[in-house]
Amino acid sequence: MRMIDCAHKWATGTWAQYKSHFNRLTSFERLFQVTILPNLNLTIPPSSTAITGMWAMQHYVLQSPRGKPTERIKYNTARGLRSATYLFHEIQATLKHPHTATKDLSTDHYRLSPGTSPSDALAYTHMSTGMSRRLGTATSPSKAITFEMIWWNEIYRERVWKKLSSQKAPPRQLYDVAASASAEILSFLGWLRGTECFSLQWDDIDITPPHLGPTQGLKRGLGMIQLFLQHATKTSQTKRADVVIAYQTYGGLQPGKWIKRLFILSLQLGYHESFLFQQVDGTPWTSSYYRHNILIPLLLLQRQEGNLILQKLHSPDPISAITTAFWSWHSYRRGGRTHVSINHPLASRLATRDEVLEHGRWRHQSTGDLPLHYQEWEFPTRLNITALCY
Repeated sequence: MRMIDCAHKWATGTWAQYKSHFNRLTSFERLFQVTILPNLNLTIPPSSTAITGMWAMQHYVLQSPRGKPTERIKYNTARGLRSATYLFHEIQATLKHPHTATKDLSTDHYRLSPGTSPSDALAYTHMSTGMSRRLGTATSPSKAITFEMIWWNEIYRERVWKKLSSQKAPPRQLYDVAASASAEILSFLGWLRGTECFSLQWDDIDITPPHLGPTQGLKRGLGMIQLFLQHATKTSQTKRADVVIAYQTYGGLQPGKWIKRLFILSLQLGYHESFLFQQVDGTPWTSSYYRHNILIPLLLLQRQEGNLILQKLHSPDPISAITTAFWSWHSYRRGGRTHVSINHPLASRLATRDEVLEHGRWRHQSTGDLPLHYQEWEFPTRLNITALCY
């Protein structure tokens, strides 16, 4: 199978196209008694760490994912073994060959003189490319959350908040409501990844109420929330990214109101020096916990009330349909990004390309837009996308 995947590095049409050329070359060899395509006579089977690494990948794709005995491991999962092999040999190269191990800036891979990582061997590259064609690389992205779903959830939580407040419920119950709303709205407006959201601590957040907006160069009545991300996913780990979010959006979302409520409750519960979103035992929430215990139940209620998008999801049962569709925290990042690109009746305008690139914290490639890479925006400009486009 390793050799079959190697052969599948090239398309079937390529082999058919070159067959006639191979025949012409071998005819030329016979006619003039020269060698162009030498025969490969192996006295023993080839052996190297590249080949054993390929065997490990081939073995892995024969396995079944946990809890899914009728399925097989996908190529995108198996290729992690190749990355791990590369990382191991790159680390070894820095120790064994400190003077000859270099980084190829065009590929971001290391090079030795002579030598290279087994995972970069030509045979390994061909096998991996062929395997990707055989198994496919297509994945089903997590479905985007819509503004209407966020809006419905906020109205629902506001009703629950008022009911619990009138009943003088314990602070922890109110905390769960405020934390649920804050995590959702901040992630939708800030395009946060799961790790970025649930690793936030109170030291990582700066809140400017609307009446103090001028202290940050904002117009009076315009406030903001600034998040300092601990994990700069997809960007340089030497830089600490920050996200700026409007205290209240043009369309009526109110992250400032919920985060203020959450802070007051965190003070009462003694959480103000720890994570924004945490369990009773102090451990932080996770995207899996949030989706299964908070988001999915509310989406089920929305489906029952007639949300057409949720009703069109096909599966044996509603829970399975929604869980399968919204399987990742990227639902919020994709939903927030999608919303600013459409003409929504509650938004003032669409986001510009530069605003999207700035707000999304996309990784800039060396061949990217250099003028954009060097621009620096102040808070009023950075705030426009969440203040006006939602």
